[in-house]
Amino acid sequence: MIVFACSLISNLITNAVMKNHAFYNHNLIPFGLSLLVSSIAIYFLYKRLDKEKPRILVDKETGQEFDFKKKHELFFIPLKYWSYIIAALGVIVMVKQLLK
Repeated sequence: MIVFACSLISNLITNAVMKNHAFYNHNLIPFGLSLLVSSIAIYFLYKRLDKEKPRILVDKETGQEFDFKKKHELFFIPLKYWSYIIAALGVIVMVKQLLK
């Protein structure tokens, strides 16, 4: 959702600034920048979610404590790695546009 929201905002800003609705579709730089911005947002979201305290349960029979911490993943990939993946995709998209 973060990537979609950032790319939509980038599209609206690009259309307003350039006064050309086809510019965003033909130039990949604004989309690449939106991916970089969304990767920063995902990183800070991960930092916020990672600060949650784990839930501690105690086994009544043994007295052993178990920590249960929520996992934040998408497609079995932890959220902290998604910020790096999205940032790399943003850089790749912009380099591809510059090499055209």
